[in-house]
Amino acid sequence: MALPDIRSLPVGRWKSYRFELLRVDYLTPVVGGRLSSVTAGWPLWVLEAQPSFKTEAQSEAWSAWYDSLRGAQKRFYAGPERRLPLSYAKGLPVGFNGAAATWSLNATRDILTLTGLPVGFRLRPGDLIGFRWGSAGRTCVKCMEDVVGATVSFAIEPALPSVVAGSAVAHVDDPLVLMKLDVSRSEVGPLTSNRTKAITIAAVQDLRA
Repeated sequence: MALPDIRSLPVGRWKSYRFELLRVDYLTPVVGGRLSSVTAGWPLWVLEAQPSFKTEAQSEAWSAWYDSLRGAQKRFYAGPERRLPLSYAKGLPVGFNGAAATWSLNATRDILTLTGLPVGFRLRPGDLIGFRWGSAGRTCVKCMEDVVGATVSFAIEPALPSVVAGSAVAHVDDPLVLMKLDVSRSEVGPLTSNRTKAITIAAVQDLRA
């Protein structure tokens, strides 16, 4: 049976895990000594991680997953290590599946309004809101403010990319993005004394519909 074109990270523990925004900015001096800044393209999420293994079987499962990506040919889903808002680390309110009823944006796409949340629902700076659309479209944005309510509006980073369909579902649980390996910075290392391999994963978001 053929493997799916979009893979998921194997379940496991981490030695290190970094999931953050990458911005490509250019600074240009102008008259008077000020600096003008231009951002190239949309900011993208990057992943830098090292899984932790206790057994040879765990190590080999990760090595097989790494090979299944065929370098940067295949994509995989990844997201923050913490998959729920800070105030709900032990679980969302009973009866709430994590999805907002509706969402909308301001003209510059950097203030997000969510409706249909539980009464008194709280989002805090650093919480991530995911968007899913179509068969595979995934991205997320970071909340910049502390807000409470069934309907909330708050600043986000990055501004939501225009590739996100208006029919997308906004949700506060398990935010994910599609990624491709940065093969120049990823590797499967040699066997160590306990017969496991050190695996380094570096990846960049593949933002598309």
